[in-house]
This record gives sequence, C-alpha cells and structure tokens, in this order.
Amino acid sequence: MKHSIKHPLPPDRAKKMLDRLFDVYCKHYEEYDLETSWSDDQTAQIGMKVKGREISGQVKVCDDSYEVDIQLPRMVRLFKGRIRKELDATVAEWVAAEKRSG
Repeated sequence: MKHSIKHPLPPDRAKKMLDRLFDVYCKHYEEYDLETSWSDDQTAQIGMKVKGREISGQVKVCDDSYEVDIQLPRMVRLFKGRIRKELDATVAEWVAAEKRSG
C-alpha cells in the first residue's frame, strides 16, 4: 500500500516529529512488536506483527509529505481505506501539535 501524506513542516522538523510519533506508538502498541529504524536521513523502516502476520514497510520524509509504502498481508488489504484515514488523521494531529509548539 502506497500512500502520500502532506505536511507543512521543514524536513528536519518533519523527521523529528515522526521520530517522536514512532516512540509513542512503539510504547503504546507493545503487543504488536512495532519496530522502527532509520536506514538513512530520510527513510525509516517499520515492522510489526498483527495476529501472527508480519507487516513491514517504510516511511520517507520528503519536503512536503511523508511517503508511506507498507506491504500488507492479503487479509489486511481489505482495510486499506481505514488504514489510510487513520494515518492521515494521526499525522494531521501530530503536525498541528508540532506547529503549536513551534
């Protein structure tokens, strides 16, 4: 599943925000073994297990967007629309908080 999420932040702040989001989500969703690591200055690798199924992918921080590419198991693909909406809402909430903290 490929998905682009727009953001208005400078790339360095966009990366820092994403890093904080990863930290919070890794702790909040411990039962899914959520793991993240940066493969370079712009690209984070992500992985998790949901009901025994592996989900992996990457998020690339671009000038005005996060480019998400996640390999979803067949059964999870049915929820692509819901996953996209959740990603959009989460990033919008975090971006708004980041802008307020300025």
